[in-house]
Amino acid sequence: MKRGLTVTQLVEVARVRALCLNGLAGRIREMSGLTLQEVADVVGTSGTSVRRWELGEVRPSAEHAIRYGDLLDRVWLVVGGGRPMADLQRPEPAVSSSFPEFWADAPAAGGSGVSRTALREAS
Repeated sequence: MKRGLTVTQLVEVARVRALCLNGLAGRIREMSGLTLQEVADVVGTSGTSVRRWELGEVRPSAEHAIRYGDLLDRVWLVVGGGRPMADLQRPEPAVSSSFPEFWADAPAAGGSGVSRTALREAS
């Protein structure tokens, strides 16, 4: 029986694919000054493939995503200045103004039945 990916590896693949789709992977590479070909040589693919991942045109294979993720993590340690990767995220699309109010009184995580508003007021 062929053994597939572990849960940890599968989560890493999903994380890297999300970094590609939201543009963070390309932004991290560009901040580092690495070329598409330099990244491709380390990951084991072509520069064109890396660019297509970064543009969200195609998804990297699981094997390539794991290698690319390792490289992005190491590069981010150097260029990120200790900031979380999420600081680079592009602004979220505008949502209706009623959206935040709708969720303000939703039950807090964990099923306590206490609203988020009540939790904020209690802290």
